[in-house]
Amino acid sequence: MHAPVPSVTVASGPRLSHLAGLDGLRALAIAAVFVYHAAPAAAPGGFLGVSLFFTVSGYLIGSLLLAEVEGTGRVDLGRFWARRGRRLLPALLLTLAAVTLLATRLPVPSGFRGEALAALGYVANWHAVWAGLDYADLFATPSPVAHLWSLAIEEQFYLVFPVLVAAVVARGGSPRSRLAALAAAGCAASLAAQLFTDDRALGYYGTHVRAAELCAGVLLATSCRPGTRVGGRWRAAVTLAGAAGLAATTALVLAVDLGDGWLYQGGFTALGGLWAVLVLACAASPLSVVLGWGPLAAVGRVSYGLYLAHWPVIVWLDEQRTGVDGFELFLLQAFVTAGVAALSYHLLEQPVRERRIPRRPAQALPALGVAFGVAFAVVAAAPAATRHNPLAIEAASGPVAFPVPTSLPLAPGTLPPAAPDA
Repeated sequence: MHAPVPSVTVASGPRLSHLAGLDGLRALAIAAVFVYHAAPAAAPGGFLGVSLFFTVSGYLIGSLLLAEVEGTGRVDLGRFWARRGRRLLPALLLTLAAVTLLATRLPVPSGFRGEALAALGYVANWHAVWAGLDYADLFATPSPVAHLWSLAIEEQFYLVFPVLVAAVVARGGSPRSRLAALAAAGCAASLAAQLFTDDRALGYYGTHVRAAELCAGVLLATSCRPGTRVGGRWRAAVTLAGAAGLAATTALVLAVDLGDGWLYQGGFTALGGLWAVLVLACAASPLSVVLGWGPLAAVGRVSYGLYLAHWPVIVWLDEQRTGVDGFELFLLQAFVTAGVAALSYHLLEQPVRERRIPRRPAQALPALGVAFGVAFAVVAAAPAATRHNPLAIEAASGPVAFPVPTSLPLAPGTLPPAAPDA
């Protein structure tokens, strides 16, 4: 969950120009999320990185659907879902298998089994709503699969939205204008749902509430093809808007709190507009060169694996098991997460996506050694009482210690006084 769009061929499906700037944008998003989870006081608004992921995904999926419709006159739903499955399922299944195995020897919250099954079925966000979970529970009693709620929202969108696109384009007319109308209607409906939702868990985890952030990306795709270049004053304006957007994003990540009421009263929808400006700058301005800087883009290309791996690593590779804390612990967690993500990308994700056997698996062996070496060390260091704990049982020593942000949201079922994944 990437010039004009090349011609679409029925055999291989639509192809889009690769935008290194979007890879860089993904890198910034995953960095914000990682810092928020590993050191929440340093970036209290880092959870907004998930929102940015939503809009980037909406833009790419909207571009793919539009390219296919303009090239073939229809949407091949089977091929679309097969491509999404090859891209997303293998790494998720590996993550769930590894986490479930480790959970037999390491502490997990009492609801772990249900959370893992919900993540497997891509309904983790609705499981959180049903259980009345607040996102702050992530820090109080951390579950190694709690972060998978955002993947559930994206997959539900990928399941429903292409069907709607196929239905509206079948009626004739301009595919671009029809897709734009559909995306605009989605934004409006999602905003209305956000404004009239009183339940806090539903306001954060609900697919219908967070869909506006995805639809904002789709709406942008109808007016800006990947690889489009603008000239003259428009080029300068887009570049300036993108730079301002990056500055605003930095300020939000450093200042916004999860309990801020404005987020739940249209704020997430408004943020979708801000992210669309950043995506536009990456697609049509010189800012794409800056964000497409090699090392930054490389991080963005493995951002999916980074997202999957980072939270279990943070939960279990803690101060108690490693004997280090502070910045040293942060670097260790980042290093191990990067190793796992590189391994997943080179040996699993790309081979499955391209339907090939890895030609040079030895390139990922260092990452393999680091990831599994640390994993075994963590298991070996687990207290004896923990090792024999069955799934869904608290560790004998109590819940995992984890830093809690200085300002936490209200209890589930209530809105912040002033009145939401990546």
